[in-house]
Amino acid sequence: MYPLVSIVVLNWNGENLIEDCISSINELNYKNLEVIVVDNNSTDKSLKIISNFPDVKLIQNSSNNGFAAGMNIGIKNSKGKYIATLNNDVEVDRDWLKRPIEILESNDSIGIISCRQMIYGQKDKNDVIYNYMNHYLLPQPEYKEFHFNSNLTNKEGYVFSASGASAIYRKAMLNKIGLFDERFFAYHEESDLHTRALFHAWKCFFVPSSVVFHKGSKSFNKMSPTFHYFHERNRWWYIWKNFPLSIIITNAVWLILMELRIFRVIAFKSKCPMVYLKAKYDSLRGLYQFTPERKSVKVNAKKKKEIIKLFLKYKTPIVSDHYFEHIT
Repeated sequence: MYPLVSIVVLNWNGENLIEDCISSINELNYKNLEVIVVDNNSTDKSLKIISNFPDVKLIQNSSNNGFAAGMNIGIKNSKGKYIATLNNDVEVDRDWLKRPIEILESNDSIGIISCRQMIYGQKDKNDVIYNYMNHYLLPQPEYKEFHFNSNLTNKEGYVFSASGASAIYRKAMLNKIGLFDERFFAYHEESDLHTRALFHAWKCFFVPSSVVFHKGSKSFNKMSPTFHYFHERNRWWYIWKNFPLSIIITNAVWLILMELRIFRVIAFKSKCPMVYLKAKYDSLRGLYQFTPERKSVKVNAKKKKEIIKLFLKYKTPIVSDHYFEHIT
């Protein structure tokens, strides 16, 4: 008997997306499922559409709680041994869960599965396949728009983190390290969760045969002021919350260069410099709330530095556990 998998779908005004998402889940070859849709106070026809799927457990929020809190509500109400989180703009392949569950069942050190996200409408091209660490101390999505059968993207292995739009989690891991940090609201909350997992010795594994089709962000336009605000406010929070000061100092030049680049994009390309300034002001003002985490960041700082060095060096999947043996 396959273990129960809870699929949590977050929805907000997704009347043009949610039906296709749920329908694709219903076509899965994996049948021991619990499907939970968390609706963040949609004002369109989403709820009516979801009601056409009687097997779906619907949780209605009275306000838009954001990605982190919305997903957490679904996870807290789930019963599965494993939790899959999906954006409403994702459709899944029939065999999406087959290989990930096999791997999770065979290796207790793996806490997260990174799936292969394909470009919807171009189903032979990769969208995001996994995240690697860069010198800006931010998980970088690996896009690699190579053909589906490219050898460059068909290798299983350990990676830094997964895309939050289609990740699969071991619930036992979440029970130990905690869920998404709701202070983030949206953006970088999955980076925070995946980094915490890695620093607590839980590995993330990329499974290229686990395929979903991504239509792209529909909640926030990635050049909108709202996107820029949350992305930039949370970026500093993510770094300050998770990384020892020695790592931040080592990569200081890279961080400064990144800051200049982002300011140029927001101020001159998106033409909203005040959004950048507000994001930085609110970010600095909010750093104090991570004081407890800063104290714990110092624990095993040497180990964390070795982990970051490892994933800065290897930007493609690591195929063997022996790469982690020197990290103590």
